[in-house]
Amino acid sequence: MGPSGSGKSTLAAVLVRFLAPTSGRHLVGGADVAGLRADDVRRRVGLLDDDPYLFATTLAENVRLARPGASDEDVEQAVRGAHLGEWLDALPRGLATRIGDGAEAVSGGERARIGLARMLLAEHDVLVLDEPTAHLDTATARAVTDDLLALCERPGGPGLVWITHSDHGLDRMDDVLDLTPHRGG
Repeated sequence: MGPSGSGKSTLAAVLVRFLAPTSGRHLVGGADVAGLRADDVRRRVGLLDDDPYLFATTLAENVRLARPGASDEDVEQAVRGAHLGEWLDALPRGLATRIGDGAEAVSGGERARIGLARMLLAEHDVLVLDEPTAHLDTATARAVTDDLLALCERPGGPGLVWITHSDHGLDRMDDVLDLTPHRGG
């Protein structure tokens, strides 16, 4: 947790190996990521930022990017798990509705939850969520947070790195790293 500019997104980029650490070591499954291929790290550690990209294709294909062999049922379960069930039911062609550039309009909150559906479908060992509720109304943000924390608290559930400005759910974290700069006196 911490304010904008405190290094939260840089930390996320290091965790998924978009950036190399400038000091220390970063281990995944006991192995130093410096010796792993970036794709191998990203298969185990997934990143959801606050503005996921949508491709000009169907909702199903936008979510299925996370796991290309996933069935329509798996994709639908992920979409509903991301609190998009009512929206999905209202779409003219359901999962086959085209979204993205020049297609069905998608709000910032829907875009964020489509990104979340990708993460749910991918089944990563570790989820790195960088402001995943930034574009959601308060009630939806709390529901999404509670569902994600419940998923991660289940036996065998993924590990979670939750990058946020908000304190909702932090009481359920094992550790909290506050990146707020402190001024000495």
